[in-house]
Amino acid sequence: MRLRPTVGTAEDGLMRAIPHQSGGQMGVVTLATYNVLSLSGTAFADNRQEGLAFAPARPTILSAALHACGVNVAGIQEARTEAGTLNTDGFARFCSGADKGKFGVELWFKTNHQIIAGSDDCSEGVVFTPKEFTVLHADPRRIFVLFTAAKNRFLFSSLHAPHRGAESPILTAWWAETKRLLERFASKGAVFLLGDFNAAVGSLTSRSVGDLCADTQDESGDHLHDTLRRLSLWLPSTFHGIHEGPSGTYVQKRNQAESRNDYVAIPSHLEACNILSWRETRIHAGQPVIDHIAALVRVSARGVLARPAYWQVRQRLRCAVRFHEVAAAFASLRCGHGADRAAYLGSLADSVGSGGHQAHEDLSYCPVESAYRPNMPGHTVGGKACGPDGIPAELGRSQPVDCGSYRAIMLLSVVAKTFHRAFRPAIYRFFEDNSLPIQLGGKKNATVLYGSHISRAYGKWCAVQGISTIILFADVSAAYYSAVRALTARGSEEDQGGQATDWLQALTHDLNHRTWMTLNSDDAPVLTTQGSRPGSSWADLFFGITIPGILAIRDQMRSASPKKARDVVIQWDGWKGFFDPPPAECPQPATAALDDVVWADDLASYLGVAQPEEAASLIGTEASFLNDSFRSYGYSLSFGVSKTAAVVHLRGPGARAARRHLFSLQKGVPALSEAGPAEHLPLVPAYKHLGVRVTANNSLLPEIKQRVAAAWVSFRQGKTKVFRSKRLGLEKKGAILASHVLSKLTFSCGAWGPLRQGEMTLFARTVVSMYRQCLGLAFAEDQHVTTATICALVRQAEPGTLLLVERLRYARQLVTNGPDVLWALLRSDAEFLKGMREAFDWLFAWIRATAQYCRNPANSWEPWVRLMTTRQGRFRGLVKRAKALEIIRVASYAALQALLRSLCQIGGAVNGPGRSDPERPERYQEACLICRIAFPTRASWAVHAAKKHGYRAPATLLSQEQEKPLCLGCGRLYANRHRLRRHLLHAQQCRTKWGSFHPTGEVATELHVQLPPMQVQGDECPEFRPDSVYIHPGLVEALLALSPPDADGVWRTLLDFAEPLDVLQWSLRDWAARPDAPQNAGSIAEDACLLLDPELWCEDFRKGKRGPLGFLACADLHRPESCRLNFVLSGVTAVFKVDDPPLPEFVYPFRHSVPLATARRHLDWLEQACDTVNAFLSSSQHSPVFLEASSKTLSCLEPVMGWAVEAGFAPRPGGLGSPL
Repeated sequence: MRLRPTVGTAEDGLMRAIPHQSGGQMGVVTLATYNVLSLSGTAFADNRQEGLAFAPARPTILSAALHACGVNVAGIQEARTEAGTLNTDGFARFCSGADKGKFGVELWFKTNHQIIAGSDDCSEGVVFTPKEFTVLHADPRRIFVLFTAAKNRFLFSSLHAPHRGAESPILTAWWAETKRLLERFASKGAVFLLGDFNAAVGSLTSRSVGDLCADTQDESGDHLHDTLRRLSLWLPSTFHGIHEGPSGTYVQKRNQAESRNDYVAIPSHLEACNILSWRETRIHAGQPVIDHIAALVRVSARGVLARPAYWQVRQRLRCAVRFHEVAAAFASLRCGHGADRAAYLGSLADSVGSGGHQAHEDLSYCPVESAYRPNMPGHTVGGKACGPDGIPAELGRSQPVDCGSYRAIMLLSVVAKTFHRAFRPAIYRFFEDNSLPIQLGGKKNATVLYGSHISRAYGKWCAVQGISTIILFADVSAAYYSAVRALTARGSEEDQGGQATDWLQALTHDLNHRTWMTLNSDDAPVLTTQGSRPGSSWADLFFGITIPGILAIRDQMRSASPKKARDVVIQWDGWKGFFDPPPAECPQPATAALDDVVWADDLASYLGVAQPEEAASLIGTEASFLNDSFRSYGYSLSFGVSKTAAVVHLRGPGARAARRHLFSLQKGVPALSEAGPAEHLPLVPAYKHLGVRVTANNSLLPEIKQRVAAAWVSFRQGKTKVFRSKRLGLEKKGAILASHVLSKLTFSCGAWGPLRQGEMTLFARTVVSMYRQCLGLAFAEDQHVTTATICALVRQAEPGTLLLVERLRYARQLVTNGPDVLWALLRSDAEFLKGMREAFDWLFAWIRATAQYCRNPANSWEPWVRLMTTRQGRFRGLVKRAKALEIIRVASYAALQALLRSLCQIGGAVNGPGRSDPERPERYQEACLICRIAFPTRASWAVHAAKKHGYRAPATLLSQEQEKPLCLGCGRLYANRHRLRRHLLHAQQCRTKWGSFHPTGEVATELHVQLPPMQVQGDECPEFRPDSVYIHPGLVEALLALSPPDADGVWRTLLDFAEPLDVLQWSLRDWAARPDAPQNAGSIAEDACLLLDPELWCEDFRKGKRGPLGFLACADLHRPESCRLNFVLSGVTAVFKVDDPPLPEFVYPFRHSVPLATARRHLDWLEQACDTVNAFLSSSQHSPVFLEASSKTLSCLEPVMGWAVEAGFAPRPGGLGSPL
């Protein structure tokens, strides 16, 4: 809707509140709203607390600015004045009063300003006089003032809404109270709102809000928009043609960006007046920094109010003229219809009379093909061919402007798509017949996980065998653009040597002849015989065909070298399964050779070394061979930590000395080349290969951290609009989270195997944290939500179930087409096989009663193999069914947990620190005496002490004294400061001798992270100091300074030091044992040691850090201790009824194999039953109660109902009730 300034008539006066008989002419009224201070309240340099009223000259400065801009009515926010009425330079000021020096709003009216002029009959006009104003309501954020004069009533309001960052309940409460007050006072007169609303509007338009400089409407904008519509108000600053210039009224302090927070709302009756809106930068109150800009609206009527007789004549005249206009319009419409009908019938008669061939063309018989070609293309999208799957290009995309919505084939031209479907099968068959055994890229049914999993499994296999791990990763620079095509298709003899047909040779020649490219920053095509187009139907296979030739040259160089790497041969039992084979089906032992793993232009070579001391020369030789072999085909390798690099972990006799020599090389291992300059091969502890982090120590933690970071990036992209939105249901949020975020977190996790404690904790914490943020818990709400409740609300699986499902999906891929060498490596990985067995046992436990064709995989593995290879869809369905049943189990747990919590709250149960909560220890050993908080472990106490009191461990303080990671006690140089700190943590001798060692030469700075500790040359001057791990020197000196010492003084001294309790006790005893200690020091020390007990001194007992079991959704329910209910036995008995369950056998702990549809109905019943029982428990505190339920129903609610009976409820025939 667009509003434009129009000439108002007398009927469209200032307000309906102005009577017609006044006959006056409306003057000009300029309204302004201005926030004189920033939201933080520190806009003024002097930071006075007296407020704006008593600040020197600021009201005068502001009034002068308002006079200069012609403002008649002004709403002021954050004035910080006292409540009352003031007069400042011709303005009457009504102040609401501040709240502890904050907030405070005002309304300023220009005294004696005439808003309605007098009429011709000498009647007086309407002017602003202080006696005509009445304050209806005032608080620190709102003030309502009513102006009444000459039967005209106007309600002015100055409002200051909470900040956009405020919690939703705070915003809702403030706007609800404001709407209530407005609805109460709106009937008294026409409403004008002037305020800092901290709201964004414009994305949703109506008669109240336009689309000028539109912002995305937020929650405050929703409330403001609703208020405007209820009161028939509108914002002139949001409409085109009315607002002039920029619209921003708030300036961000960080980047000086402007946003629109302040508005002036006027009644909708003023649309016919001359309305002008703008912002005025000249209005200020002498602030050193301007963060708010005033918003102004000018209202002026250009018509003269006439006498009542004129209005009556004009009304009758308009009605008479309107009647004749409508009658003439309908007569003209009827004439037009007749003329059109006559012309149409005349054209039909002329067409039939001419007898042309076009009259019967559509009725003639046409062949299907000839009819399709001219007609059907008109119904399709031009220039958009379908892909190999036959799906039209216009289907399956959500954002047309996003390239990610298009499949890769859709980015090609129509001709290229035709070539892709016609010619790719021929070269693919040639590529499949001539590719390497583990050349995975470009092959059907091959997943990229195979390549990375082989590298990780090889590292574990080397660790089990006790041999060194050396993996050389190669990355080709601009592989597709650097391809020398003449070396791939060299002529008929070479092609026929690869079993290429004559047709394929001719096709290859035509595709490589007279091709062109466009170079970067150039628009002229260049004829070239080198390179291929990345993403085309020919490029990837064309490049893949060259890899066997490149590696053949590498092998030829290797065979001629006296020093070469050994072939990696793996002995295995030949069984492709995760369970042990039956004795009758055991295959013959076999061997598998581990060759190079190739995926597109990424290559991984696995080098076997006999002795660790040969690793340095062997790695350099192999890197040189690989570099020269690629150069022979026109390619070049990119050397770098994320390009061509090596992951090395040496094991065996002499490995320590070999690591010290290998990792002391400054730039890496030198790689010589006969055809180019020498390169240096970096040695990295972790390498990202095919999207997965492969580490030298076989740790999964870097890979999990990478997946967690990628998931959080994806989560934050939709956090505000999706996952924290209140317009989407929790189940829908969970579904979106699983498909768009968790898919990045669980990528390749099926190949992880069982996770260690730290790895599982990181993964589980990430999943639960994302689930929890989808709930949108406000700060004021209860934050104690269990993992089962979180998962049940979003209807998603717990972290452990996610891992089991991904393992099963990856297991199907392995069984279907997993490479033999990968199976050979996995058969020796006991942990990976254990994880797969757990996954299949979990799957079988859920489907054993509903899928009779599936047997126990531990005893009958072959039926599962047939199911995964021949009926893959059925296997996926079984996995989805088991996952859905697990989600139902977690939701059932959540329902019982909520019921148990209600029972504990009503019964006053006391949870023991070590009995009912597995996360609490039996006895606390550490405590913060300053804050009176007990901690279960030294680590949790150290985190608190470091954050609150600046505590640092002695090993950390010693390591921070050195610029280089050199131990000044023994003279060893470590790779980094973390290893030095770990050394000092366990080396008591180095702590006591710290400072005894003095290096004589220059100490190296840049050390490899895998370098073992090195002994530095230097001199040793013995120096001894007390071990601060046991005795704190500062505390002992403080105790010795007490004169005379007493128990209270010693205890106050202890409170000044944030140290572990053991250190405090040992320091007290050391002080008592000093020769210069007083005689009563021993007794005082022993008394103080007895008081150093967390159970005696602390008030808050914290839980430990949540480990993997802390995120377990289905933890066992514990019986509440000391749970007794107080019943009310008088009054009318309240009767509650629970129907029989759909699945009586599906009871706690919910591990039964049941049909999925029935289980879902049972979950709905259980949630409703728990709600009914919860109301039953609550009503027992007010009146006698009785729960009508059968024995099946009560058994489905166990064990909570059994504990309710122990709390005092009495079993009765047909149910449960209050004791008699």
